Amino acid sequence: MGIIQCDAKKRGFTLVEILVVLAISLMLLSAMQMLFSQGVRSTVKGQDTIDSIRAAGLLFSQLRKDLLACKFIDTGTATVTVMVGAALPSPLVYASQIIFSTRTATTTYRMVVSGGKGYVEREVKAPGKAPEVKPFAVPRMQKFQAVQIWTNHKTHSASLSKIVSNQILIRIEIDSMDPRFPSKTVHLDSFFTSNQKTSSDWWNYYYPNP
Repeated sequence: MGIIQCDAKKRGFTLVEILVVLAISLMLLSAMQMLFSQGVRSTVKGQDTIDSIRAAGLLFSQLRKDLLACKFIDTGTATVTVMVGAALPSPLVYASQIIFSTRTATTTYRMVVSGGKGYVEREVKAPGKAPEVKPFAVPRMQKFQAVQIWTNHKTHSASLSKIVSNQILIRIEIDSMDPRFPSKTVHLDSFFTSNQKTSSDWWNYYYPNP
């Protein structure tokens, strides 16, 4: 009959070793969870910005169509005149609405806040007709602004009058109000050249505030 010998030196993990392993495991899981959460937040914020750009593109497209057809543009006192090549003054004074007028109708764009959410309302008024109202919703929009920019071009001869061109700057400000996804303010800007009746190459770009 054989004899079974036990090695007293062989033993399991001590309580201290188990606690150390658990602590390291928890640290690794916590780091992985943070990386995953940051990835999700970045993806959500990126998708939110893309959604806002797409919605603003539809609004800018309709603004361009109305600009092509209009005879007069009104932004109130929100106008600025600069010499060609000069930088725009800072800060600019913006209007909260812009009006395009034709011989038979006026089209007004203004921001409306309802239920804590903002959208741009396009209202067309014509004599003898009921107003036509169409909303343009841009996700997380906080401001809709417009300003006319007049540019003076110097001529070689003092006897010749200056050539004046007109641009319209439309600015949409978006910002996430959700505390779970804090982000910087983003501006969606579009320049339109009214005397050429076409939008400029600066159309539809965005940048965050510094």
